[in-house]
Amino acid sequence: IGHFRRYSLKQLRLLCPKGMETVTAKYLDSAGMLASMANRMLLRQSRPGLKQILFWDRVLVPVSRLADPFLLHRIGKSALVVYEKI
Repeated sequence: IGHFRRYSLKQLRLLCPKGMETVTAKYLDSAGMLASMANRMLLRQSRPGLKQILFWDRVLVPVSRLADPFLLHRIGKSALVVYEKI
């Protein structure tokens, strides 16, 4: 909560260190991304409150776990890139 930097998968792939290759690159937390956007646009809050965080953890994370593979990990609030030494 309160992140300062945002990276795209493309940007993270470009950061791949020499001697390594990208094993996987995907977005996670699609439901959380929509909730975060709604929080900023509708509620005009820069950060979520405690009740919102608990809702996120208890409801949106499980929804994202189901939705992310269905959406082919193409949208999400978090980016995950795994590099492997070659």
